[in-house]
Amino acid sequence: PAQSTAQQAVQEETIQALFAKAKQMSGVTYDSEILMKEMTIKSKVWTDKGKVKIENTTQNKKFIIIFDGEDMFQYDPSTNTAMKFPIKAMEGKGQQKPNHADYSDYIAPDSLKTLEKVTYEGVKCRVISYNMKNGEGAVKMWVSEEYGFPMRMEMTTKDGEKITTTNKNIKVGSLPPDTFKLPDGAKIQDMSEMMKRMQQKP
Repeated sequence: PAQSTAQQAVQEETIQALFAKAKQMSGVTYDSEILMKEMTIKSKVWTDKGKVKIENTTQNKKFIIIFDGEDMFQYDPSTNTAMKFPIKAMEGKGQQKPNHADYSDYIAPDSLKTLEKVTYEGVKCRVISYNMKNGEGAVKMWVSEEYGFPMRMEMTTKDGEKITTTNKNIKVGSLPPDTFKLPDGAKIQDMSEMMKRMQQKP
């Protein structure tokens, strides 16, 4: 059995090395589509050096999430207003900063497996599976061999619900800094005080 454990360690190391590639990408833009029960969420995502911008379209309404490295903003283009959430104050409060690269944070150790290598949408991928921490569900993921980037994810939650994410039109390269700025004149509502009050409630 010792040998199989060693083999597994080697295999996990290579999956981690694959994920590490995603963290080293300078900047990336891609289109994402999430399919849930009765809902499809289409997004365009920009990310560079820990900053993230996600433009979501749900039921023909657009809204934008920006994480600029310090704070997270939820921006509504139709009213030019944004809500500002201080990420530092919210760590561990269920509010996750969006990150395409840090899947390892959600993976239950010892559950990672490589299933096969395939070409998916013209991209050489490794298909891996893992269980999420806290028993939240199981995930099957098609990861690009070149960039360590997930092209497709199929998640089955502990309640048996299936959520499928597909990423395409991936472009790699640094992004201009103003990608992660709110438009001029946007009205910003700072939610810090409200968050503090909510946290103080017994």
